[in-house]
Amino acid sequence: MYSMALGEIRKRLDEIDASIADSLGKRSTYSVNSGAYIATVYGVNPDVTKFYMESRKKLCKPGEDSSTYKETALIDGELIALIDRRIKHGEDVVKAKLETNPYLLNVTDKRLENGLRDTKREDEVIKRAIGIASGYGIDNDIIADYFRWIMNETTRLEINYVNQNRSRLSLDVKRKLRKLGINL
Repeated sequence: MYSMALGEIRKRLDEIDASIADSLGKRSTYSVNSGAYIATVYGVNPDVTKFYMESRKKLCKPGEDSSTYKETALIDGELIALIDRRIKHGEDVVKAKLETNPYLLNVTDKRLENGLRDTKREDEVIKRAIGIASGYGIDNDIIADYFRWIMNETTRLEINYVNQNRSRLSLDVKRKLRKLGINL
């Protein structure tokens, strides 16, 4: 099965979250600069790019400043890649959670979502992100909205992963339980 502990994964996620929050803070100091060229970041979910590009209007100063196109394009590309990477770590999270909670393989999507979500942890993540970005003068609700979207997308990825791999995962869990002397 899967060997990475949830605690280890969360440490990595916390580092990514801190980078996202800091980069959002930096980006908020510039104009929207919708005229700046944003190269396609290969391997990134297009929904991430779309969300980020649309949400810049809330994050950034209105208008254009062509003298900062280079800086803003670099930060935009970095943020898109970081957000995508953060969401894709959901696969590691769900594997670790299934290790300790194999019953999640046999529940409805709504119960699966409830079993995968940790609202206390999510609140802590948002609070830390707000703390990091607060030095840039960003409205706390904007940062909270970014991180809620990221966590919702992560949960969606986790549910899709379970649904697409349910039969294989069930066999792996049954083998593991048999080794422990538990037969289903």
